[in-house]
Amino acid sequence: MDIVFKKIRYIVLPRRDKLIYLENKDIVIENGNITCISEECNVPRGAEKINSKNYIVLPGFIDAHTHIGYMLFHGLFKDRVSHEFFNKIYQLENDVIDGNTVYRVSKVMCIYMLLNGFIGFINMYHYPLETINACRELGIFMGLGPGLGLKSNIDLIRFIKETREYRNIVPMFNVYRVWGEDIDSLKDFIELESEILVYKNIQIAMTRREVYLFKKKTGKWPIEFLYRNSIIDTNTIIAHINWVSNMEIGFLSEKQVKVAVIPSTTMYIGERGFTPIYEMMRKGIVVLIGSDGGLYGLSPLQHLIRDLVLLYKYSYGDNRLNIEELLTKYLTISYELLGLNNRVIDKNIPANFIVLSIDKIHSILATKNNLLDTLVNSQTTIDYVFIDGKLAVEPGNKHKLLKHIEPDLKWLNRFIEEKLMINNE
Repeated sequence: MDIVFKKIRYIVLPRRDKLIYLENKDIVIENGNITCISEECNVPRGAEKINSKNYIVLPGFIDAHTHIGYMLFHGLFKDRVSHEFFNKIYQLENDVIDGNTVYRVSKVMCIYMLLNGFIGFINMYHYPLETINACRELGIFMGLGPGLGLKSNIDLIRFIKETREYRNIVPMFNVYRVWGEDIDSLKDFIELESEILVYKNIQIAMTRREVYLFKKKTGKWPIEFLYRNSIIDTNTIIAHINWVSNMEIGFLSEKQVKVAVIPSTTMYIGERGFTPIYEMMRKGIVVLIGSDGGLYGLSPLQHLIRDLVLLYKYSYGDNRLNIEELLTKYLTISYELLGLNNRVIDKNIPANFIVLSIDKIHSILATKNNLLDTLVNSQTTIDYVFIDGKLAVEPGNKHKLLKHIEPDLKWLNRFIEEKLMINNE
């Protein structure tokens, strides 16, 4: 079906190091491709015409760091100190999480991500093939794979071969817990990576305690160890860098490593550490934004951005963070990581964007100069989501999408009560 969005209030486009705001433009989508972005586009015969004077169009979001099964642990063990909290999660993952559970929670999470405007995600979790099987029919872009510390029915070589035919899948090798691996395993990882060129997705430390335990075990800080052993490079994403030295920031900059920041989890565990985003950006390090898969709650990107900005300012007393520059780089590089390259709202490419409206009060106050702040701090409704030229979410199908996962939600609710709540001590 061809669609024309008429007189869109604002279209937000990342271009170089800043966001561009187009006002009162039309967008035409024919056979899944954007064929016109202009003040007055011709309406193709038979196309659906949508009055868009109250709509804002943005590139579809990418969740740059998620553990798709963490939704199951939301609200559990919340009175534990942080390292005990995560140890309980790791124990339960080892004891009771299986492929069927991951398949069902993946179905639920992929629908919720779509409804929140995410067209893709980078996942670090057990049983990656089950996640692919659960979400592939939605067309959502996925970066994932097996790795150290993750349960899987497949190794990386077979995973690459079996997913080669899927155009929306980017294989990645994960290191779930650097601090939990023995040194020989990490060094074996170096040899593996030299043979197979894929993205490496590495989680540094969820808590301060884990950073110091790693230093005690190896004699080096985590990023220092990875650098000295030639593990990190431009194809590396590192997450949860909340305690890092200037020396290590220099290592990340030299190797052009991408850094994923997860503000909601940082606040949730309350460890009083946070990524030095401004210093990293000043040294050319790309900062990505992730959610950790609903551990803290299922949030749209604009709320994650709000949390990131507030937490950074509170942690560092610093107002220099350029959120437009951060967002531009995040959108551009996260698209590249998942193989979309330059497909960020432009003519003659598949549609990968979301259409949202702002609550009435903030909508009246919104101008081009304060639009980003308005989006971050207001209540928004996502009405349309396009993925790879296909209309994945529209006002008429939201109920159908939720109905589709109802049996899985009921099954997961029983699983939480019977397998997880019994351990919530």
